Amino acid sequence: MTTKFIPVPERRLLLDRAWRLEWEIDRLNGYLSALEKEHHEIIEHCLRKGLTAAAGFRLVRRQGVACDGPEAYRVECIGRE
Repeated sequence: MTTKFIPVPERRLLLDRAWRLEWEIDRLNGYLSALEKEHHEIIEHCLRKGLTAAAGFRLVRRQGVACDGPEAYRVECIGRE
């Protein structure tokens, strides 16, 4: 296997791009965590209040999930398959 050498400026651009992508991925992971937490809180609230359907939406139990918490449910749009 032959090693292909990348010119220094090109290597710098690649490493800079990789670093920026890592930073962006970390930022998006934080944003995703916040969204997941909000989603979890909403489902938990709906379950506590007994809200299972409203205005074209309903809570549906996920198949194969053993627990009974918010992670065992998903929101489904009624009429959309």
